[in-house]
Amino acid sequence: MERSAFINGNGSYLSLFGFNYLDRFNNPDVADIGWKNQGGGANFKLLLDNSDLVMNGLIGYSAYDISFSEDEDDDRRESSVGSFVGRFDFDYYLPKGSVKYGVEINVINTEFTFTESVWHST
Repeated sequence: MERSAFINGNGSYLSLFGFNYLDRFNNPDVADIGWKNQGGGANFKLLLDNSDLVMNGLIGYSAYDISFSEDEDDDRRESSVGSFVGRFDFDYYLPKGSVKYGVEINVINTEFTFTESVWHST
């Protein structure tokens, strides 16, 4: 995983992250399995000078893919899951309290691919 952070003198910051993992298991007597996991995103806080508003946020994406085959003539089976999240929170400070509000969006996608062989004996 890689990370980078940027910090402003007024307390604002931006933090970035990302990852990419690949692996494979191939045993001709059993199966050929490969998988990949990747993603990235950002975390931030925005403090404006002379403002009573603080904004926090998170944006992220990840994907996981796997493929499976039992022999060379076999069609590969594949599966994937992907997700995205976006979250924004606001804090508005008043003389005698504060107001907090925000919004969050989550998106998830799945996909599965395979071929079913039908054998007929005569």
